[in-house]
Amino acid sequence: MPGRSFIRVHRLEKTVGPRKKFFEGAGMEEQRSGGREKEIEVEAQTVELAVARAAEKLGCPRRHVRYKILREGRTGLLGLGRQPALIRAWFHDSAGRQVDRLIRDLGDIDGQYTFTIEGRELLLEVHPPLGKGKPADPDVVIGAGKDFEPEILDEEKIREVVGTAAGVPVVVGRLRRAGERDGSLLLSVSEDGMRAEGVLLPAKRGGKDLDVDGVLRLLEKEGIRFGIDLGRIQKVVFERAFNTNFIIAEGRPPVPGRDGEIEYLFERNRHRIDFEEDEKGRVDYRELDLIESVTAGQELVRLIPPEDGTPGKNVFGEDVPAPRGTPAELPPGEQVIRAGDVLRAGIDGHVIERNGRVIVSPIVQIKGDVNYETGNIDFEGTVSVEGVIEDTFSVRAGGSLFVKKSIGKCRVDVGGNLVVIGGILGRYEAEITVGGDLVALFIENSRVTVGGDLRVGEVILHSTIFVDGGLEMAGGARGALIGGEAVVGGNVDLLTVGGEGTSRTILRAGAPPALVRREMEIDARLKELIDKRERLIKTRKAVQREAGLGDPRLKKLELASGQLKAEINNLREELKIVRNTIAQTGEKTTIGVRDIAVPGTRIQIGSASMVLKTVVRYARFRRVGNEITIGSYN
Repeated sequence: MPGRSFIRVHRLEKTVGPRKKFFEGAGMEEQRSGGREKEIEVEAQTVELAVARAAEKLGCPRRHVRYKILREGRTGLLGLGRQPALIRAWFHDSAGRQVDRLIRDLGDIDGQYTFTIEGRELLLEVHPPLGKGKPADPDVVIGAGKDFEPEILDEEKIREVVGTAAGVPVVVGRLRRAGERDGSLLLSVSEDGMRAEGVLLPAKRGGKDLDVDGVLRLLEKEGIRFGIDLGRIQKVVFERAFNTNFIIAEGRPPVPGRDGEIEYLFERNRHRIDFEEDEKGRVDYRELDLIESVTAGQELVRLIPPEDGTPGKNVFGEDVPAPRGTPAELPPGEQVIRAGDVLRAGIDGHVIERNGRVIVSPIVQIKGDVNYETGNIDFEGTVSVEGVIEDTFSVRAGGSLFVKKSIGKCRVDVGGNLVVIGGILGRYEAEITVGGDLVALFIENSRVTVGGDLRVGEVILHSTIFVDGGLEMAGGARGALIGGEAVVGGNVDLLTVGGEGTSRTILRAGAPPALVRREMEIDARLKELIDKRERLIKTRKAVQREAGLGDPRLKKLELASGQLKAEINNLREELKIVRNTIAQTGEKTTIGVRDIAVPGTRIQIGSASMVLKTVVRYARFRRVGNEITIGSYN
């Protein structure tokens, strides 16, 4: 009919290569290898109408229609010469092909799952695999859900979501309250409240780690408000130093009050003479006032009371009381009177402090020498001798002894201090025993035992010296230890040690003289016993050779030899113990030589020893391990 539009469709089947189903129900197939899909020829009044009709027949949007004009349409004149348009059309989806190609390029990808949190709900989203990838494992997904430590976890729901793999989030559980998942602080406070320590614990999955403000809020909640180490807290939080103990706060300890003190009202070291020479090389002893004389009732010692301390503060901000200082106690004494916090002299006499005791001794003064006119002196108090103590005489003083001149080859026994202005000329027979300190200008050819310190001005020559305290060769022109043996429990300081052309000088320091004396005694006794036993063995062999085995003397000799052997073994065991004890001494002891240590001198500190092979100057000897080291005097 004139003016009526028409459309004619010619369906063509044209394929290249294999085809796969693309849209089920649309009647179309996709050419995966790059050719056109189904082609149809459509006639319509115009090309535009033909394209629209082709889109309808192909079942796709017009934008996916590709076509070729086979014939342009003509309207003609009054119906004459009219000719419809003819196109060849086909479906074309370049974007779909691009997506399909991209998916192919991705290769094989396993199914994926993701947990998300909304409020307290735990949601699961599962995506299917690509290519030949494996689907998500429901047991693995359930395990991952348990890592959140939820209050409720629906495992069956998880298996369902994994099975469908729809790629949409589904609620599969409910979490605990947020505070139960957040990081926390494990806090501990010492019993005395002076230290707070903490361990920063990480958040559980889905929670938040504790920040600095959170830590401070927890401390405030626990009442900890003093001595907080903010810098350390920041360091631990910023470095995420979880599960590590650290100090959070420390209190300020109380400061104990000052202890009470003992104030001595007399000069305790008056006997320690300064041997410094004047410009002419002389020492003026005439003005020395060596005896500290007191009268009955005179104050000797006074107590200074203790003081209150400064309170501290614990980590809770509470005051911590400070202990008051410990009161001092009056020292014990002899011939003294206690009167409250004061110690007074009980008699007229001479006062000294010895081994922590305050002793007032009566004084006997010898105006001249100790000789045949005075006889031997035996006095419980203090003795002052203006002259000398001549050879062969003896003096025993329970207190101190002051000798203005010298001591000869005498026996002297002093409970307190001994001061000899002139010195000791022992001639190898003097034996001097002092309970306190000994101060002398020199000591020659004597045997001296001192319970305190020994201070000598000039020289110790060819003598045997035992000193529990220290040895100081002070200020004289020589200050030398030459020949003999000196055993000193403390430190030694002298100018010169050893001498050329003399017998060897032995200087031992650091070991208690009592131990060294016992070592010497055991050594001497062992030599004696070993010699006796060797002679017994020789005698026994001679008797046996001359009289035969039946001689009754053999049994006696054998018994005596056995007794000697037993004593020798016991002494050897004791010697081992003594030497092991000595080996532990002397670690802090030094021997200082301000000028020269002469070759041939034996230096021993504790059990370590050395013999000098060359001159050593301005040196200080120390024990390091089992060896002696030599350093500068300073």
